[in-house]
Amino acid sequence: MERQGIHNQFEFYKAIEKYLNLSIDESMNSPNPIIKAMSWFDKRLGKRRLLKIDEDENIIVNKFKNIRLKVEGVINKEGNFV
Repeated sequence: MERQGIHNQFEFYKAIEKYLNLSIDESMNSPNPIIKAMSWFDKRLGKRRLLKIDEDENIIVNKFKNIRLKVEGVINKEGNFV
């Protein structure tokens, strides 16, 4: 279920609590997909670094990544690089 991006409310709250005390590097490398996904919306993750990070095996992480790349203007609505 975790690979499909399905998590319960308790897991989400616990991940947020832990995320608030991590550096951006620790967040991006976390084994917890919720923490890793939230790190894509973090201001500390710069545009240059966005382009260097590869796809993730977890669905929720990739969805957050695509949202951030679209907002930054790096990819268009179809998912192609600009």
